[in-house]
Amino acid sequence: MTLRQVWNSLARFIDKYRYVNTKNFQLELDTLKIAHTLNLFNLIKEHPSPPENESDKNWRDLLNTSSQKLGGKDIHLIHKKIVRKFVNENLLKQSTGLLKHLQNNPLSLRPLPFDQNPLLDRELPHPEGFSLFIERSSIPHPAAGYGVLVKGRVWPGTVIGFYPGILHFLTTVEQALKDANEYLIARYDRVYIDGSCWHERAQTLRDPKIPIGIPTNITDKTRNIIKEESEALDKFWNPYAVGNFINHPPAISAPNVMCFPLNFSPENLNGELMRYLPYMYFSKNDPYVKNVLPEIKGHVVIATKLIEDEELFLNYRFNPDNELPDWYTIHEEEETRRRFGKR
Repeated sequence: MTLRQVWNSLARFIDKYRYVNTKNFQLELDTLKIAHTLNLFNLIKEHPSPPENESDKNWRDLLNTSSQKLGGKDIHLIHKKIVRKFVNENLLKQSTGLLKHLQNNPLSLRPLPFDQNPLLDRELPHPEGFSLFIERSSIPHPAAGYGVLVKGRVWPGTVIGFYPGILHFLTTVEQALKDANEYLIARYDRVYIDGSCWHERAQTLRDPKIPIGIPTNITDKTRNIIKEESEALDKFWNPYAVGNFINHPPAISAPNVMCFPLNFSPENLNGELMRYLPYMYFSKNDPYVKNVLPEIKGHVVIATKLIEDEELFLNYRFNPDNELPDWYTIHEEEETRRRFGKR
């Protein structure tokens, strides 16, 4: 049994009890997918002999155990809130681990590259034991640009990082921005995350006179100024904010990661860690923003299959009724259509 077979089985169960609103149905299906991969991730971590690969008997046993726990028609109607709680708690646990890793290793905070910068030729270690690299994509298309490559093994359910950007509500997102911006990603609650130009902001906002790190032979006043300046930039320099570098899969490949919404606040996250979240609202004067502050509406990137020494691919789920770029191949068309409330 593969993860795809498990997901198809779950979809068939839910389809009997689906909402009339197809968009809501796709949200529930996405939630179940993430719940399954997170459950599998936990089982692998707890197993005394983790599997070596997908052909390993332990892998099949763990996959079957996970699907039995999450399978069945009642999960959609009766256990929906429990599944959402399980997903939120586990995503928050892993996300907190990433942010604490940054807090404990401040020298890992560095600006990521953009088109005017040389490639990121250094290894970015992940707390789960693999490494991330931002290099030229393996996709043979001039529009591919950079891609995110993994060295090592990534288990399904691993939170790889964040999809960073400027947060918009409908009040600040113009139609032209939605239609033309390939880096704009939408959550199900109509919050839009614009990942374009995110990493350039660290270059434009940073005062070049302020050094990286805090020297020891300075006055307390200067130390506080440097500290405030550095903390203001932490969100832009979060090295795990790689979601906007992940390419859409070409025709010969399949998605291996997925973005999922997660809300952060001082109530569920250590207040000191909030500054590392790679998000900012377009306008704090927006009445919608005033209603949600200090909550941050983010998006985390999660592995949906076993990944090993390969490039990450994210299904962009562009509206299939719009004119699509020549590099875009439709993957999982039924899911994509449901995402836009279409049958």
